Amino acid sequence: TMSDGESVRPEPVQRTSSESIRKLSESSEAPRLDPLTITRLKMMARRFRKNALVQKERRHWFIIIPSNSYKGVWDMFNVILLIYSVFEVPYSISFLGNDCSWTSITYLNLIVDCIFLFDCSLNFFTAYVDYETASLVLSFRRIAFHYLQSWFLLDFASSIPLDRIVCNSPAAQHGEYIRFIKFIRWIKMIRFLKMVRQFRKLQDEIGSFATNSAHLAKLVGVLLLCTHIWACVLYGVVDTEDCQIDSSGVPVGTSAVCGCSSGNCRDWNWLSRYDYGLYNSDNSEPKSRYLLSVYFALITLATVGYGDVVATNDTERALVAALVVTGVVMFSFLLSAISALVSRGNTVESAVELHCTQLTDLTRWKDAPISLRVRARRHALFTLSRAPHLLHPLDLLPRVVQSDLLVHFAREAVGEVPALRALGAD
Repeated sequence: TMSDGESVRPEPVQRTSSESIRKLSESSEAPRLDPLTITRLKMMARRFRKNALVQKERRHWFIIIPSNSYKGVWDMFNVILLIYSVFEVPYSISFLGNDCSWTSITYLNLIVDCIFLFDCSLNFFTAYVDYETASLVLSFRRIAFHYLQSWFLLDFASSIPLDRIVCNSPAAQHGEYIRFIKFIRWIKMIRFLKMVRQFRKLQDEIGSFATNSAHLAKLVGVLLLCTHIWACVLYGVVDTEDCQIDSSGVPVGTSAVCGCSSGNCRDWNWLSRYDYGLYNSDNSEPKSRYLLSVYFALITLATVGYGDVVATNDTERALVAALVVTGVVMFSFLLSAISALVSRGNTVESAVELHCTQLTDLTRWKDAPISLRVRARRHALFTLSRAPHLLHPLDLLPRVVQSDLLVHFAREAVGEVPALRALGAD
């Protein structure tokens, strides 16, 4: 406003380019700029041009934004199916037989496979965050190329129903293909990696996930899954190992060596030694066998070994030795993790939690959108994992994310001042 009351409308601000910067720096009327400032301005101008070119190719209507609420519901549904799969696959292989008959569980597993195949195709249309440039990639070509280079092969291999394809082939009618079908079904355990990836994604989106109780729940879940898999493997040895002894010469409950020359032979394994009646019983209700296998796996993982259930042949002894080593490593890790949760004496972790909490409180106080909160938290965790010495919460973020947050914080002031409304967001 002039002294006589006449108002002056601010002139619109022109976009900065490398050519205008060069002319401004060479003009005698303009103040001289140091070479470092000119170089930085040129780099900014090139980045703006690059972003403008990227904007031309985005955004197709079929590109899915990761922060979409429907995408979050779909991811939660996938997590539930993944938890079901990593527990169901070993159980079905070991306890429910391996023929190619169609049952209710077979139909359910086929539906789950189709859902994972559909999710695999959705990943070609789901945008991702490029942490090097701190930008959301919305180009279909870049999204597809990124997914093909990262997780596509594992996701596709664990989703396609290869067991049903093999079962429908003419060669599957022969008995020697049963073990091959077992191996194919074990390939589906690659879904465990996908489950870990989904949990990390949820951990980024939900700030309260990284609490002591949640960490403890994850450790208990790992223990349960490890016990379940080892129980299925121990019972799988009973089905695959062909060890027989002379039933007339060895009382039940004693040790013996595999080998039977007479016609009166009996199977010899850890289950038949413990309870020969349960071993010979009908397998239509496998709950008792599964509970006994879990008991055997758990006391071996815990290196307790009461002596009631023991290995009886070389294959089982080698498997139990590997199980004991796994138990020692796993329980050592669990004890150290629980001790770390109780003490929380790591100053770096405390600083990370403090910075993330400050950033969350700041974005909530300023009523930032949920998508912007998640974006800021992800970049903060990414930066803290590499530079935990940074102090201010906004210092953890790239300049692009900082600009988006500050524009949102200052939206009321921008709306009230005409000179600021004429400026662009950059």
